Amino acid sequence: MWRTTISPIVVSKSLTQSIYRRLQDPQPHPNLTNLNRVASRATVDATSEIPEKLPAQRPKQSSVRYDETSVYPYLETNVDASIMEFSQEPIPIERSATSIARHGTDTPFRPWQTIQQYVRRLIDRKGYQDLVSYNTTVELVSKVNGQWEVILRKSGVGSDYWWKEHFDAVVVANGHYSVPYIPEIKGLQDFERRRPGSVIHTKAYRGRDAYRGKVGSNCFIDLFNFC
Repeated sequence: MWRTTISPIVVSKSLTQSIYRRLQDPQPHPNLTNLNRVASRATVDATSEIPEKLPAQRPKQSSVRYDETSVYPYLETNVDASIMEFSQEPIPIERSATSIARHGTDTPFRPWQTIQQYVRRLIDRKGYQDLVSYNTTVELVSKVNGQWEVILRKSGVGSDYWWKEHFDAVVVANGHYSVPYIPEIKGLQDFERRRPGSVIHTKAYRGRDAYRGKVGSNCFIDLFNFC
């Protein structure tokens, strides 16, 4: 199940400035090779080294930023669609066979594709799309001379482009769970080193098929019938 938000779209409609990230990533989620790093909030997503002069083109950043999507093929919302939508623009009534089987023909949940298309339709109008910057991260936000200075980094194929912009206001709407957290468990790091890829965070979960016939937990509810 999936919790989503349209907060960036609300911001875009209200302030006509928004940075919004794609919902699907073509690359698989990297293995969590350093579990000690993700066990600390202070080190899991450390601040990048910012170029002294901006704008600047720099070698591609090697540190993991956890910007991959958490979407898997049959993911669905875990809240009623009616409380996620604009009152004047309802989310389409599209129900999956799985959701109907579990919750009945009037199931309030929606497949992730329905939500993705809903968000896209909201952006692709009135020029909002021209205000979106994809593959871009906010590296630093600070108050300078009464304005907000925002340092940005756009990820390219072989290098990253850094620059800064100034705004009257900044809205933080990046969600609660974009950076994974795995508590420190004795022996877990050694276990992952011996069996790379065996320890994952739910953000890296891509479906139940890899766990058929094996003991494990999920995304527990999703895996329950297959373990």
